[in-house]
Amino acid sequence: MTRPAAATETAPVRPIRFAALEVPTFRAYWITSWISSTGDGMENVIRGLLIVQLVGIGAAPFWLGMMVFAHWIPFTLFSLYGGALADRYDNRKVQIVAQLLLMTAAFGVATATLTGIVTVWWIFGMLLVHGLAGAIGGPAQQTLIHSIVGRDRLLSAVSLNSTARQLSQVVGPAIAGFIYLQFGPGWGFFVNGLTFVPLLVFLGFFLRLAPKARLAPQAVLEALREGVAFVRARPRIGGLIGIEMLPVIFLGHTFNSLLVVFATDYLRAGTLGYSFLLVASGVGALGAALWMAYARRRGDPARIIVTAAVVEVGAILVFALSTSYTLSLLLMVAIGAATVLTQSFNNTALQLSAPDHIRGRVMGAYSFGTQGFRVLNGPLLGVRARRRLARRPVLREERRGRPPHGRRPPHGRGREAPAGLAREHVRRRAPGQRAEPGQGRPGSQQRAPLSRELRALRPRAPGSRQPLRLRPARAAGGTCCGAAARSGAAHRAGAAG
Repeated sequence: MTRPAAATETAPVRPIRFAALEVPTFRAYWITSWISSTGDGMENVIRGLLIVQLVGIGAAPFWLGMMVFAHWIPFTLFSLYGGALADRYDNRKVQIVAQLLLMTAAFGVATATLTGIVTVWWIFGMLLVHGLAGAIGGPAQQTLIHSIVGRDRLLSAVSLNSTARQLSQVVGPAIAGFIYLQFGPGWGFFVNGLTFVPLLVFLGFFLRLAPKARLAPQAVLEALREGVAFVRARPRIGGLIGIEMLPVIFLGHTFNSLLVVFATDYLRAGTLGYSFLLVASGVGALGAALWMAYARRRGDPARIIVTAAVVEVGAILVFALSTSYTLSLLLMVAIGAATVLTQSFNNTALQLSAPDHIRGRVMGAYSFGTQGFRVLNGPLLGVRARRRLARRPVLREERRGRPPHGRRPPHGRGREAPAGLAREHVRRRAPGQRAEPGQGRPGSQQRAPLSRELRALRPRAPGSRQPLRLRPARAAGGTCCGAAARSGAAHRAGAAG
């Protein structure tokens, strides 16, 4: 029996959904870049925890905001110049210089931490170097991806790159938490420095691209003016940059730096809860990437960009007001997905709308608008968060009982208690128990103890394995600690009688 002609036809081969992965060079670049981004995710978590230990939970929001300022001020000053470098020089070499600067900053803060001389100003200075490397290397990185995959696969490559960056915020913190608890923050920074090696090896020895067309000699200021004039003459490009720039002006993405404060102090979720918030963001990013890869009809890119930007801003605002951990997890999923969608479509549209000779300066303007303006919000939101934390009674008691230059005694396995441990002493202190001199001062440069050590510090009744659950009574006009002392005196008098 003869088969119908339609049945004998060979079914069309289904093309790979992540089209950029068809390019072997991009696969290698994507993997090595993901390793480097994972190290960046490690550094973010370790840096936040170390700052909390150095200055205490009360001052942490301000200093975390200052770290945002240190990281993004180079983007404000040098992003446009980085775009001019990307147009004039070999993007591969510009990327190598940027990665070497990043590795130098990582090893510098690792050395300072391991030798015990690290301060918040050390971290501040290293973040300035980190930001300079990102400012001069960011436009070159974007145009390098365009050179590797071409126009047709650019959206796939940009979405994969953005998704890998979001997923690195999941894997990186997990690795960072293990290294931080087992070996300390210094070795975590050291491992972060090693994560730049694979990308440097690939860029230096394996990546080979066609040489760029030589541009006519041009002064730096003239080149910058030409790039700005190109953007101003095209309202669509300016509008795309403005869509991402407005949320940055009002929010600055500072919530990423303050996320550790939200998780530990507002949501009471602890370190594990903080990690799951980052995991939720990565899940949302992965979902957005899969949607871009498998959706048959994506609609108008401009509408998607605007919708994703609105969802991102709304989710961040609701997250700031949320006291429910479950709701915060769902909001982080939405934030991760919206971030990938906005950045992927926006980045692709900007690169495709610019000619080759000026593409780097257009991406420099994009970096200036979407990253340079983040510098405005770091210190402002940090100060605001610190004032809000100062209203909490526990923190007021912690500050009231803290000597000017005291140090906390070591706990557990020879480690000093973390900054937030002073609150445990205020809440769990037994009647009559007084704070040791200097106890509760946030300023330790050591690692935080494990959770079982925190439980071991709870006061216990004589001959009992259960921790005391007595709460100190508050006398009229007196403080919590003073009432605990008076209650303890009465308790001892009764026991003596």
